[in-house]
Amino acid sequence: MSAPPIDVVVASVRTAAVDVLEVVLEAADGSPLPAVEAGGHLDLHLEDGRVRSYSVCPPADDPGAWRIAVLRQEQGRGGSVHLHATLRPGCHLVVGLARNGLPRPQQAERLVLVAGGIGITAVLPLARAAQAAGQAWSLVYVGSRRERMAFLDEVQSLPGDVRIVTSRDGGIDLTRELATAVGQPGTHVVVCGPSRMIDEVSGLGLGDRLHVERFTPADGAGPGDTPFEVRTRSGLSITVGARETILEAVERCGVRVLSSCRAGDCGTCETGVLEGVPDHRDELLDDDERASGKTMLICVSRSLTPLLALDLP
Repeated sequence: MSAPPIDVVVASVRTAAVDVLEVVLEAADGSPLPAVEAGGHLDLHLEDGRVRSYSVCPPADDPGAWRIAVLRQEQGRGGSVHLHATLRPGCHLVVGLARNGLPRPQQAERLVLVAGGIGITAVLPLARAAQAAGQAWSLVYVGSRRERMAFLDEVQSLPGDVRIVTSRDGGIDLTRELATAVGQPGTHVVVCGPSRMIDEVSGLGLGDRLHVERFTPADGAGPGDTPFEVRTRSGLSITVGARETILEAVERCGVRVLSSCRAGDCGTCETGVLEGVPDHRDELLDDDERASGKTMLICVSRSLTPLLALDLP
């Protein structure tokens, strides 16, 4: 679950790349902000009740800073457009510390880090953490054009094996790029990027050596899915259609739930299960949490039983 919200103020705003704002936050009362583990992110609570998650990507010279990057997405759900229009130094925001959806695999002998576009905000701190821990690593940063790639100068200054690849350079064949990693049991692959990139890597047979975080929504419904019932604490019964998520269904019926990524990554919509067996389709919960059947991410996961009673109002 997300941590209690913290009142923050925008310390600075600058353009980090085309359509990308770099935003540095500090505590409104001037106190030190909690440390955020590499790969962790913040939940920004917007005035209208929406919540948006952003990876914390501190600069090298200020590792404790709460720095995020906001990519303007005209075809998104409006949060990024609103932030681009309104964020200015001195603005007050409410922020929650969310679960770390992409922690550094400390057990790995070597990390292969892959960032697609704005996914660099999660991957760059992991590279720095691996370097500090003496863990072998390499990084591939993929983007459409260099002018659209945030923190490119910081990536290029990293003291390791770094490749910058753009569509104008001919792109990259990730299957070929990661072929060596697939055959090395001690090598883990960490990917943060669009769904198409993660889908490509997911087919390589890496198993539990693959760690991913999407920044575009996953498809929570599949061709074989069927409707089922969700019951809330108040006794409200809601039918979840074959082509909609639990989150969409409960929102349709007026049940308000905090959510952000809608991709099964951030944990904002994590909800307790009171009855029934969830069909986990997220990228966040570990094996023990899934086996317990006591919690689920309702933005993508479904039900293996006809009825699912959830800890919702």
